[in-house]
Amino acid sequence: MKQKKLGILLCLVLVLALAGCGKKKTKIESEETDYIGNLTENTLTLHPDGTLDQVICEELKDTDVAAGAEEYVKGEIDAYNAKMGVNKISLLQFNAEGTKGKAAIRYSDMESYRSFNLINVELQDFDKDKADALTQQMQPPTEERDFSDDELASVSDAELIEAGIDPEEFRSGKYKEEKESEEPEVVTATFTDASGTLVKSADVPADRMMLFIDEETTLVFDTGVVYYTNGHGTIQGSNKVKTDGKGTCIVIFVFNY
Repeated sequence: MKQKKLGILLCLVLVLALAGCGKKKTKIESEETDYIGNLTENTLTLHPDGTLDQVICEELKDTDVAAGAEEYVKGEIDAYNAKMGVNKISLLQFNAEGTKGKAAIRYSDMESYRSFNLINVELQDFDKDKADALTQQMQPPTEERDFSDDELASVSDAELIEAGIDPEEFRSGKYKEEKESEEPEVVTATFTDASGTLVKSADVPADRMMLFIDEETTLVFDTGVVYYTNGHGTIQGSNKVKTDGKGTCIVIFVFNY
């Protein structure tokens, strides 16, 4: 009787063992998001929820500096968050290869990006007057002209006075004409689209958004469409603009929510 029970028990163990062999063990592996990818230039991605992702690509002094760059970036971010009293910035990823360092940083809003990087940048609904004013500010200042000795000697004081020019100032070798009675020139902002077609600020639809930035970087508008940029930017795709950093780049775009 015991032998029969033992046989039944052995059969049961064998069946369970075979059943277990038929089951495949599933191993769940979590894959980390690659925020840097193959980027080689500074890139700023703007998301419709207001967050921004910045990828910084820098050639550092040497491999030792590159190796310690991650801790430095973390320290700067921690110090900023501590100052704000809330975590506004986070380090998403850091890669170092040789003397090259790349960091992906996320900002919770535009103000965090602006204050952390100490740059002039703003995002708002399109405003024709603001665009025109920015363009006016970027106009080169009136320059004083240097006159040659022959030019200084060829005109009399009487002629200068008749022309409303101070002879003493003119004889000093430089003269800048002042036109106080005239209205200042009104400057209209102009933009180009991807094909190079010129568009005046007055012709930009009011439902567009406007970004202006002084930094040299590549701008990517997540889910967005870029329509126009001024002379300090080059449209490189439906949602990408390369800025030159030589003046304020104005980008006209929309987010597709």
